[in-house]
Amino acid sequence: FIYSSSQYGVTGHSFLRIGFAIAKQLAQDGAKVMVSSRKQDKVKDTVAQLEKEPGCTVKGVVCHVAKPEHRKNLIKEVKIFKKGG
Repeated sequence: FIYSSSQYGVTGHSFLRIGFAIAKQLAQDGAKVMVSSRKQDKVKDTVAQLEKEPGCTVKGVVCHVAKPEHRKNLIKEVKIFKKGG
């Protein structure tokens, strides 16, 4: 899944080629990017790679979209991220 506005982008499966490419392009375009994956190590690796991009603001969160509590947490984390946290 992908959501983007002129300032923010949220991508799922960001460790995969297409998801990572989208997250990277959003970051290069100046968006603050939230990445997610079911696996913590994938989130961590993706955030580390994107943080190497000049001016990139990125945060990651574990989210298995089949789990309601994960979806709720993703939304909560995006709201916090948008407020600068």
